Amino acid sequence: MCIRDRVRMAPAGSVGLDPAAAAEQRGGGALMEQFRYHRKRRGPDPEHRPSKRAAAPKVTLRPFISPETRWRERYSSVTLEEFQARAVATVHAEVPLRALLIGHNPSEHSWQSGTGYSNPSNRFWPTLRLSGMLPGWWRSGQSSEVLCNCMGSELGIGITDVICSPGSDASEFSHPQMLRARDDLYARLRGHVQRAGAPPRVIVFIGKRQFGQLFHRARSSVTAGAQSVLPPFWPLPLSTDVHVVSSPSGRAALSVSQRVAEYAAVVGLLDRLCPICLLYTSDAADEEDSVDLGGWRIIKKKKGGDA
Repeated sequence: MCIRDRVRMAPAGSVGLDPAAAAEQRGGGALMEQFRYHRKRRGPDPEHRPSKRAAAPKVTLRPFISPETRWRERYSSVTLEEFQARAVATVHAEVPLRALLIGHNPSEHSWQSGTGYSNPSNRFWPTLRLSGMLPGWWRSGQSSEVLCNCMGSELGIGITDVICSPGSDASEFSHPQMLRARDDLYARLRGHVQRAGAPPRVIVFIGKRQFGQLFHRARSSVTAGAQSVLPPFWPLPLSTDVHVVSSPSGRAALSVSQRVAEYAAVVGLLDRLCPICLLYTSDAADEEDSVDLGGWRIIKKKKGGDA
């Protein structure tokens, strides 16, 4: 499945769908009444109790760019000039991403460098290489700054954080702070969907803590892999898969092979759901080996040769 096919909604009753909403979509009056009966017996969940006057969901119009440094969200590729000038990316328009990587917050090192996970002790970029999320043929040997700035439009992989402020110790951020940051994250995700025209195919939380902290009652234990239960008020459709992988921080007690295996599982999912799409090239146009995917081009393999 490729880019166009992923603007789909999961059927009613899918994982993560509120039972009342599922019953209502199926038109099952009896099921709805049964749900209401059991709901009354166990009491309403305060976290999901609707307000009498629900405010319109907030939408952030532009990706976050630090007013102090070059740190920024990246939903598309950023040119060197845009990066250095801390300017909004306009050369490469936002398109539906294959994957959006969501970290906890930028470290002090990343905040100053402008590049996510730039601290030499962090294993993020080597893990992306070893797992195949960054293919070996793509910009091999180039700096993490270049990789971070280019992978949005060239590989369809964006990167952001739950909290857009620096700090080198995630535990310093309290649960109330994380819940406030959740609203801001949701607004930024909605803004990207509006600008791109569709949500990312896969969301990957880079670290277990920030995912668990998005729940009203913080989850102390989060298992890596696909997530069947999502944080309350999740802003993306159920067609977007949500995964969690372990933190690549040097503090995380995990072997290289274990960490790479978690990331490789996401790569396998992406290969099945949304294969790598490359930027349209003049050579591909001349040889008619590209397929238009509404802003993307996937380069088809030639018979008897490589792509």
